[in-house]
Amino acid sequence: MTNPVARLPIGKIVVLIPTYNERDNLPQTVSRLRAAVPEADVVVLDDSSPDGTGAVADQLAADGFIAVAPDLLSRVRGGPSADELKSDSATKLIRSVTVAEMNKGVFAAAQYGLSLPAATKKYGVVGYCWGGSATFNHAVFNGKSFGGGVVYYGTSPVKDSLPRIQAPILGLYGGNDARVNATIGWADTTMQALKKSYAYKIFDGAGHGFLRAQDQPANLEAAKQAWPMTISFFRANLR
Repeated sequence: MTNPVARLPIGKIVVLIPTYNERDNLPQTVSRLRAAVPEADVVVLDDSSPDGTGAVADQLAADGFIAVAPDLLSRVRGGPSADELKSDSATKLIRSVTVAEMNKGVFAAAQYGLSLPAATKKYGVVGYCWGGSATFNHAVFNGKSFGGGVVYYGTSPVKDSLPRIQAPILGLYGGNDARVNATIGWADTTMQALKKSYAYKIFDGAGHGFLRAQDQPANLEAAKQAWPMTISFFRANLR
């Protein structure tokens, strides 16, 4: 997919990508990011995906990217383990990871990325589904050097936490995703009242996980529109 957004002069940046079962989607995501922003360092945050997303991150690292896939489930599964989790087991564990634990892991990975010679002083986070919710919650966490986040079909944080957000947020949602989209309205109203930056787009006909299921026409069209928006957002906020 060709990125229609004009190139802007930017410095070195770090983009974090929280993932869960994104083996098929991750190479395409990072390839597009690399083509659009070759200056970017990429940190992949994988949650013991049973589909082998972590192995994809390893390949990305071999291809010259900064790719980190920390196991954010280690604390709740009794410690580090090389054993692969089944999908239902991983989902159950993810639900037991607290927001505080998630933010601690994401921030630690970000600090590692930012410590590398090629990095500048800002990092961004983009996430899908659980990763989308994690991205929005990381904005609430408001870690030092956090420059902004892109939320793909993830639920909004609790309303009374939104005043802590300081960086801009972009939300990208499928029209056929009632559970997630039910949290957009009050987040938008609250963020506007607080004069916080929260822009969002709902893609008609697209479903939850549209980046992953691009075999469906509406999802493919949503993905074609959403990714350039993601790149444009990071260019504007991670300089």
